[in-house]
Amino acid sequence: MNYYAGGLSQGLVRGYETNTLGPLDSNGDSIGGNLLAAGTVSLIFPNFISPDNLRTSVFFDAGNVYQTDKSLYTTSAGSLGMSAGLAVQWRSPVGPLEFSLAKVFNKKRNADGSLSEPFQFTMGTSF
Repeated sequence: MNYYAGGLSQGLVRGYETNTLGPLDSNGDSIGGNLLAAGTVSLIFPNFISPDNLRTSVFFDAGNVYQTDKSLYTTSAGSLGMSAGLAVQWRSPVGPLEFSLAKVFNKKRNADGSLSEPFQFTMGTSF
């Protein structure tokens, strides 16, 4: 089983394109890894408009995926993807929606192929 990071759908390191953190194959596609290091700190603000249906928070995310098998591509331990931003979660009549506006701290394409994606949204939940 491989782990993947990056993107809003998994909630791991928002602001990066989905599954772009970590090792890549020779075609530049993400292969995931057997070690995941990720963390999130969020500060949720009180919401007086609709406290049961709307939640606003600021966040700081950091993480990456690594492959510990030395025969495969490895990323250095210091190459954590980091981002900070604003997130809004809304329980709408058509289902849950989540919006994220993130600032990625390492903007350029990383050696591991990760790319930034400042605005992200998702509809529904994953099973």
